[in-house]
Amino acid sequence: MRKPFTKAWIARLVSSLYLLAPFTVTAHSDNHYGHRSDGHAPIGVMADHFHNQGEWMLTLRTMNMSMKNEKTDFTVPVTASTPLEMETQMTMLGGMYGLSDSITLMMNLPYLDREMEMLMPGMMGGAASKVTTEASGFGDLKLGGAVRLRETETDRLHTTLMLSVPTGSIDETANMAMPGAMQNEMLLAPMMQLGSGTYDLISALTYVAFQLKTSVGAQWKNVVRVDENDRDYSLPNQNQATAWLAYNVDDSFSTSIRGQYFTRAGVDKRWDVGIGANYISDGGHRIAAEYLVPVDHDTDSVMEAQDYWAIGYQYSW
Repeated sequence: MRKPFTKAWIARLVSSLYLLAPFTVTAHSDNHYGHRSDGHAPIGVMADHFHNQGEWMLTLRTMNMSMKNEKTDFTVPVTASTPLEMETQMTMLGGMYGLSDSITLMMNLPYLDREMEMLMPGMMGGAASKVTTEASGFGDLKLGGAVRLRETETDRLHTTLMLSVPTGSIDETANMAMPGAMQNEMLLAPMMQLGSGTYDLISALTYVAFQLKTSVGAQWKNVVRVDENDRDYSLPNQNQATAWLAYNVDDSFSTSIRGQYFTRAGVDKRWDVGIGANYISDGGHRIAAEYLVPVDHDTDSVMEAQDYWAIGYQYSW
């Protein structure tokens, strides 16, 4: 069973942001590069920047990932419920506030729509039938902050520490029935649930360097599940390493290419590549889009990722 998450533990996490502050570069440069369109990473990269004291930013992202069963042999009759395809649509509201020139507070809250098509075995050797299951609602709330470690005229470095609070449901069910049988309400698989059910620690390190017409960036990100949830399981820990190259067409528009390596402990490893674009306008408005596809996927699951896209709008003041 999940153990209570103490207030003292949460306080220690928050205070760690301040403990890092003495090691930051207190003198920063309000450089021109940071205000270019490529001053932000591709929209699929979270927590890619920080803010000066008193600055605010709101973000609205919509993201979509599709998956497909590429492993099951459908030339023989299925004997158990088998996933065919899955699609996740996520809309995320995010906010950032510059508490000081060294520390930026962050939060985001996702709303998820998940849909999975499954093949159910027939009764008494009968034909299999397709069933669609759905789950929608708010996911896990994430709170934390970014700490500025370095900023010069041509590069910047920061770390991110966040706590994922289990506000998303892990009790989603669906009515499942085999032909000729009464409907049966079943608990959906963990990958169809809206949250992890656990308190999770998220850490990241992000570096970006600027040149006259280009910029390069890299981020390492880690997700650690602190304990088991109320259903006596925890999702796998995650690691993600990503790097991108952006070309600044002009100060308002840039394009990018990005590579990403993603792992879930004991489950899968995946390489993705993609393209993106950023557009900024006067007044703090930014619109961005990105599209990624997997180029190599090694997984113990029957489901393999097909593609991923994200579109976002940001407003800062």
